[in-house]
Amino acid sequence: MTILAFGLLLFFAVHLVPYRPAIRGMLVRRLGDSGYKVGFSLLSVSGLALIIYGKAIASYIYLWSPVWPGILRHLTYAFSLLFFILLMAMLIPCNLRRRLHHPFLLGIAFWSWGHLIVNGDLASMLLFGSFGLFAIFAVVSALKQEKLCTLPPQANWRDALVVALGALLYAICVRFHGELFGAYLV
Repeated sequence: MTILAFGLLLFFAVHLVPYRPAIRGMLVRRLGDSGYKVGFSLLSVSGLALIIYGKAIASYIYLWSPVWPGILRHLTYAFSLLFFILLMAMLIPCNLRRRLHHPFLLGIAFWSWGHLIVNGDLASMLLFGSFGLFAIFAVVSALKQEKLCTLPPQANWRDALVVALGALLYAICVRFHGELFGAYLV
């Protein structure tokens, strides 16, 4: 559990730096823009690796069981599908991105909520809860700063492509969930 917690701390500490302009500015002055970006990336990947490894080896500490596991499992699938569609909306210019402004962060929130409702152990609460809280924080912060997507209207085929690619990635992830994450879907 310690490795998971350290990975989460590292990952989110790095991702909070852009919200602190004075700290970010000082780092860019000292490291240069490229140095800052390389350091940000290396620390982010290191934190993510520690999160994945820490979750894999964390002891299962039972906290609760879902009340309606069948229904909640299907809700988790739906939220995960939304995550992949919103991920694609962030990568491909489309009307969905234009309207939602921050689709990836909203996708992270759906992904985390979906996983929180079906996993009742401490490591899952730390992992999915922290990502969900950060996603909400990031969306609220961006909206307060009026960081909005300024894409012009896009062709409708782009939205269809986003949904199709998101559904394809979702299907691949569901199929290989056990191999990728060690949690086999029933």
